[in-house]
Amino acid sequence: QRHPHALVSIPTGHASGVVVLDIDRGGETAFKEMLAKLQFETIDDLSPCWARTPGAGLHVYFQFEPGTSPRTRSSDIAARIDTRALGGSIIIPGNVRQNGRAYEWGNTSGSLHEAPTMPRRLLYLMTFNARERDLIASTPTLLSQMKDAPATEWHDLLQQWRCHEAWFFIFKRREDR
Repeated sequence: QRHPHALVSIPTGHASGVVVLDIDRGGETAFKEMLAKLQFETIDDLSPCWARTPGAGLHVYFQFEPGTSPRTRSSDIAARIDTRALGGSIIIPGNVRQNGRAYEWGNTSGSLHEAPTMPRRLLYLMTFNARERDLIASTPTLLSQMKDAPATEWHDLLQQWRCHEAWFFIFKRREDR
């Protein structure tokens, strides 16, 4: 009653078991490029569980994989493509804005149970920010370890590498004195 125009959202990540790729208006070209890089032709190939937003955007739903750590960020993986995962939330289909525009399911019955697990490459993009991805790409041993490791170990591998490099730097400085 206090907020009659409030919209219903759900938390993303652990609480709901879903993560969402949020494509804003103007991000269509970047999304098409992402689909091609991921080797998908259409949004339905990526996930049958998606929704249209009132602002001419898209929400693409995936199952949250326990033990992984995709993050909530804005425009990190591409311009006008946000990620809604750990620490985030998403407005769900069925909500209607005051102007009458609605969040509507696309090619699905509206069941989040239809959401697939996220492709490994997309999970990688959602797990690490641009700076971390550049670091990993420029470190052959770390990149090699990441390629073969389960996604649940990615953050630990990066943290171990950082600790190793920090200790190496400390000992190197002591030797240089």
